[in-house]
Amino acid sequence: MKYSFKDKVVVITGGSSGIGYAIACELLKLGAHLALIARCSNKLEEAAKRLRPLTGGETRIEIFPCDISVHQQVQQTVRQIHQQMGSIDVLINNAGIMRCGRFSEMQDKDFEESWNTNYLGALYMSRAVWPYLKQHKGKLSFVCSVAGYLGLIGYTAYSPTKFAMSGLADALRMEGKQEGVAVSIMYPADVNTSFLAYELQHALPETKALNRNIRVKEADEVAAIYVKGLQTGDYEIYCDLKSRFYRKLRVMLPSVFFREVDRIALIMRNNK
Repeated sequence: MKYSFKDKVVVITGGSSGIGYAIACELLKLGAHLALIARCSNKLEEAAKRLRPLTGGETRIEIFPCDISVHQQVQQTVRQIHQQMGSIDVLINNAGIMRCGRFSEMQDKDFEESWNTNYLGALYMSRAVWPYLKQHKGKLSFVCSVAGYLGLIGYTAYSPTKFAMSGLADALRMEGKQEGVAVSIMYPADVNTSFLAYELQHALPETKALNRNIRVKEADEVAAIYVKGLQTGDYEIYCDLKSRFYRKLRVMLPSVFFREVDRIALIMRNNK
């Protein structure tokens, strides 16, 4: 049976823009009540203003400014959400930041900020809501990245945080089966958001070359695929066949995968 989001309280981190906002739009169509989290209160207010006409007056949208990299803020916010909305049935860990560049040229803070938001933020949120998800037999999900299973040049600050998220999801999937919490993770590639705009501006030429054959998807397209996967109970959710293929290639034929990516990077290096 498909999971019904009707009247479920769904918490979305990074819900004010990009994929998080698109997911919110999809869930409103299914009758979910939304608790949107982001650092910037102004962006949250603007997002809620645009989303409320989609509710038809039947569902709630509440906003909660919070920096998920700060443990105390997360605990306070989760308690506030539960008190204000009466339940927490689903958590979508979507918030993240991108820092990219050459390893030797990046700053320590690039690695620290990436780790604190992308991994620890998701960890803090997951631990804070876990008791409520157990109580309601709910869902815990992670918006990861292709960089969460493919470590490529230019992603030394970003990719390890997503690998860690993937490992957390794998471990929680097993524990969730014992405690009634359905865990899932999505691996999107390039999505047309401000996140991608930053990446294109700062990425290394080799990184751009490796990504040149990836079709950029719109956020609403990715959100529709994701929500469908949540409804049908998929653990791993891929947005296209190419992402799934590279996942299998990396695991089953690593020598072939590395030979190909190294060839592309070498071409770009020699063409400088």
